[in-house]
Amino acid sequence: MTGASSLTPRGSSNAWRKLRTQWQPLIEAGAIQCWRCQGQRGPLDPNNWHLGHIRDRNHGGTDAETRPEHPSCNLEHANDAKTPDRPTPSRVWFTEGLQ
Repeated sequence: MTGASSLTPRGSSNAWRKLRTQWQPLIEAGAIQCWRCQGQRGPLDPNNWHLGHIRDRNHGGTDAETRPEHPSCNLEHANDAKTPDRPTPSRVWFTEGLQ
């Protein structure tokens, strides 16, 4: 885990900032579109974009599996990736302790 001393004031690690720095020139040139909506919401704003996980870390994804996206696209799908897969509780489990 990243130590607090290696975080920027916004809470990003230096490695995360490096990833964003690598994408920035491509976004400024208009060569990259939002991976999630495929540009349907317009071009990425070079001053306001998110680096979103393709597959959340909770589901085995890594920071290497990230792509630029609109903030709205990232936040709209944030809960999709954050909720771990859980089995449906059985009736027996639900009624345990109620007897």
